[in-house]
Amino acid sequence: MQNIGLSHPSQRLPLCLCVEFLLISTLIGFIAVAYHYWGGFEVEINLKLISQIVLVTIIIQICIYYTNLYDFRIPYQHHILLKKLTQSIIITTILLIILFYFIPSLSINKYLFMLSMILVWTVLLIWRSWLQRIYIRQTVCIRVAIIGTDEKAKCIANELLDNRMLGYDFRGFIGEIDEIVGVNPPRPALPRYDESTVSIHE
Repeated sequence: MQNIGLSHPSQRLPLCLCVEFLLISTLIGFIAVAYHYWGGFEVEINLKLISQIVLVTIIIQICIYYTNLYDFRIPYQHHILLKKLTQSIIITTILLIILFYFIPSLSINKYLFMLSMILVWTVLLIWRSWLQRIYIRQTVCIRVAIIGTDEKAKCIANELLDNRMLGYDFRGFIGEIDEIVGVNPPRPALPRYDESTVSIHE
């Protein structure tokens, strides 16, 4: 699990591009075959369909790229990942509808198209969620203590707690106030330091 080419962001991009290209194109192809044999719709399995699947896959990946989901330097929280992935699929759908309208020869069966978009969104969400977990496990965890107990210190603490995927483990505060308000979940303050140490925060 540790050696699948995910140890550095520069290694993730080509791997993810290739895996997602195969994943998306295979999924759409499988749906097309299922429609051909069991769906009762006219879907011809030929070279034209393969080129259409490749076109749809490339456009999906371009939209994913422009929503910054191929930027692996910072892992996204799950709700942000969900939002960006949904945006990319919606943009893809709009672009393809426009493309199919002006170039009918490129269009595919509308039922196949809509079902493909829904299943691609679902599969990519599962895939990316799994990828995030692997990435988090491989991220070096740095323990952090904040010098100071004022509002700015509490704001920084909340940011660290809300973005644990960045690799920082917030351990507490160094300061004069024993009770810290506004941190969720609350963390106990670290042992009190003298005024010369606390003044570093200033």
